[in-house]
Amino acid sequence: MAIFLLNTTLDEKSLFYYFVVSERNPNEDPVVLWLNGGPACSSFDGFVYEHGPFNFEKPKTCGSLPKLQLNPYSWSNVLNITYLDSPAGVGLSYKTGDLRTSLETHTFLLKWFEQYPEFLANPFYISGESCSGIYVPTLASEVVKGLEAGVKPVLNFKGHIIGNGVTDGEFDGNSFVPFAHGQELEVSNSSEGIKGTRNDDEVANAWLNNEAENLIWEICTDKILYNHDLGSMIKYHRNLTAWGYRALIFSGDHDMCVPYIGSEKWTRSLGYKIIDECLSFAMYLQGYDNNLTFLTIKSLDFKFESIDSILLLRGAGHTVPRVQAKGSIGLL
Repeated sequence: MAIFLLNTTLDEKSLFYYFVVSERNPNEDPVVLWLNGGPACSSFDGFVYEHGPFNFEKPKTCGSLPKLQLNPYSWSNVLNITYLDSPAGVGLSYKTGDLRTSLETHTFLLKWFEQYPEFLANPFYISGESCSGIYVPTLASEVVKGLEAGVKPVLNFKGHIIGNGVTDGEFDGNSFVPFAHGQELEVSNSSEGIKGTRNDDEVANAWLNNEAENLIWEICTDKILYNHDLGSMIKYHRNLTAWGYRALIFSGDHDMCVPYIGSEKWTRSLGYKIIDECLSFAMYLQGYDNNLTFLTIKSLDFKFESIDSILLLRGAGHTVPRVQAKGSIGLL
């Protein structure tokens, strides 16, 4: 595992990342970039709370530091994965003031692959969740532009993966009321989830903050300005799938932040023809042309063979791998 700062050369910004080599076959397994949302949350969240190689064992006594323990459901079981703090100003990345996140991250990727040329032949995917529903398709589009322009090094880009992603103001915004009505707002379960998330953040703060060294770290920060100035992401998804790149859009069905109802509707709005449909005890599937499928999973013990799909994970919330670790690795 490598932990580095990499200068992007864009206004001397430095982006912090964790790189975890696949435990299976790093020479052939896909390379995946992971971006947490926010829009100002550190990807340390994904690294230590969701699908990284370690997670926290809570301290046994008050005031003691937490310890790391192995995560049996780490995505690094089958992937080479880089967790990037982006945009600059998030987590341990620094020097912000520029909203060109996709340009910065594309520059980071080119420099990263220059540093690790042995991974250039591996299939490469861009992934993230929540507000990364904005970062991922815009970055994917920059990567495609770079490929068409002959930018070096040449990335073996295959597609993108988004979980519970912010996509379109109308579709996302109009999904809250029908979702709340359908769920009947399970308050007791929701409050327990909020309490668990708060405790997790307290553990991370205790482990990373060091006042003596003037190191103050936040899982999510409100100290940067970020303007969603690109509008709906639907046009990006339409272009990327029409160009032949693969897409996996997955959702937890207990998410009030970005309800799955909106994700299901915007994917349907692309107007792709349904070419396959299947209803069984374990799943409901609608397969579209142009590499798009809507899939509802009713069981966590499933085999998933295609990455060209829309996937709904039952019983999971806004950050699916945190709540349904076993189910999320089944996506891969």
